[in-house]
Formats: sequence, C-alpha cells, structure tokens
Amino acid sequence: MDGSSEDARSTAAAASSLEGQASVGTRIFEINVKQIDGSTTPVTVRSSFNGWALKQLLAEKLGVPADRQRLICRGRAIQ
Repeated sequence: MDGSSEDARSTAAAASSLEGQASVGTRIFEINVKQIDGSTTPVTVRSSFNGWALKQLLAEKLGVPADRQRLICRGRAIQ
C-alpha cells in the first residue's frame, strides 16, 4: 500500500447491493471496517460474500477500484 488517500478510503461499503430479501440460508449482518486514517465505517454484508464481492461493495461506496483495496481481518489478508 502506498498510503495514498485512495488507499486510505478503500475500506468502507454501501448496503445498496443488499436491498431485498436474502436467499434462504444467507444471513445479513453488519461489520465495522476500519480505514487506514483511523475512521470506522459500518458495512452491511451477506454471509455469502467472498473477498471480491466485499471489495466490489466497498468500491461502490468509496469510488476506489476493488483492485486498489487491501482488506485485512484478524491479521490476515482477505483475498
């Protein structure tokens, strides 16, 4: 990560893709995404999301391309 403001904003999301009913067996829950600048953004996601789907959701909200994001959960990179 080069520390640019785009990278700093690369960890938040929009719930717009979650409108409507969740499919059977899929749970919807909220996670808190901490950005490199220290701010935290709540994100509503489905349990069926993989790393790429989460990055796409984050890209919608922030306008930062998914391939410019670096997501880390519990010390491990999310692919």
